[in-house]
Amino acid sequence: MKHIAKFVVIFILLLTLKATDSGWDTVPIANAAFDCADPGIECHSGTISSNETWTASQVHFVDDVLTIAQNATLTIEDDVIIKMITIGNDNNEIIVAGTLNINDSGGQPVYITSSRDDTTPDGDTNGDGSDSTPYDGIWRSITFQSGSSGTFNNVEIRFAGDDTRGAIHVEDSNHTLQLNNLTVKNSDWAAISALANHNITVNGFTANSTPIGGLEIRNTALTGNTTWDQTGIVHIISDDFTVASGGKLTIDPGIVVKFASGKSLLVDGELDVNGTANNNVYFTSLRDDTLPAGNGDTNGDGGNTTPAPGNWKSIYFRNGSDGSIDHAQIRYGGSGSNTGAVQVASVSPSISNSTLRNNKIALYSTGSGATPEVNNSDFFTIASLLLWQAALAKF
Repeated sequence: MKHIAKFVVIFILLLTLKATDSGWDTVPIANAAFDCADPGIECHSGTISSNETWTASQVHFVDDVLTIAQNATLTIEDDVIIKMITIGNDNNEIIVAGTLNINDSGGQPVYITSSRDDTTPDGDTNGDGSDSTPYDGIWRSITFQSGSSGTFNNVEIRFAGDDTRGAIHVEDSNHTLQLNNLTVKNSDWAAISALANHNITVNGFTANSTPIGGLEIRNTALTGNTTWDQTGIVHIISDDFTVASGGKLTIDPGIVVKFASGKSLLVDGELDVNGTANNNVYFTSLRDDTLPAGNGDTNGDGGNTTPAPGNWKSIYFRNGSDGSIDHAQIRYGGSGSNTGAVQVASVSPSISNSTLRNNKIALYSTGSGATPEVNNSDFFTIASLLLWQAALAKF
């Protein structure tokens, strides 16, 4: 709901608190003010309950949580700049229950950023000179709820991701989201966060200075069937993720999957990895900056960390599971004791035309009936070429 024809002055405390890895820091700023009655500014909060369009004739400030209601559409046109005011514990956000369409045609993107960000073309719109500066996670997210939809064309999102959320945060699988030429910078957590059975299409994506600079797959178990086919963005497993009994995950050619430290893909249902000779599937460490080529710094640290054997744990086919791995490259797994980058317990998945390289342990098999079939595959590890326990393999 727009706040027009009212005078709003927001005074920000001289000291605010910001959470850091080591505790709490004070961030000194001066009193900052902006005027919603200024003809160059339009302020928004509350609920948009009917169709609405924002244009670049004004800078748009979201001064409290804004919700796009079901059956309502917010359309954002070329070159619009949206500034998110800092409120509460950095929990300002845009909630989409209806539709959000951003229709920039190219050139200057639509910016969605902090009100303290003076580097966008509008400059110092909060009127405090350089006394306040944005920080990662100063606002929360653009949250897509069940039944929502959206299209983003040429959009740059900055300084979001508070509360371990994605700058774009998708709550469930009942949505449709098309992202074209999206850039996320300085998110405090993920660029995009979704469930495994998301309905997101990505064409053109870049993340900078973001610790999970891709599509985070949250750790809710997959109970149905889904396919990962979006090669334009890295899929990141930030916590142990399970394909539940009765569920099936298919991974298409060209997909890159990266794992955070010590994390696993746990298979109780079925996992089918369908790479091809010319388009492998990759499983690797979040610290591996070589993938995808030219845009591989997915943990956003500028190359300050490097991958090593045992960075992540395993693709674990547990008792009762099924699946196959074909034309895959598996790197830097096998953390822990007696754990392979591929771990097999009393089941017999197939591994074909694949390379397991720089893992602490490549393949570890336990339990009666654990007879994985390995064909035309190579194993190169630091700690051990190949460990077997109560298993036979075909080469």
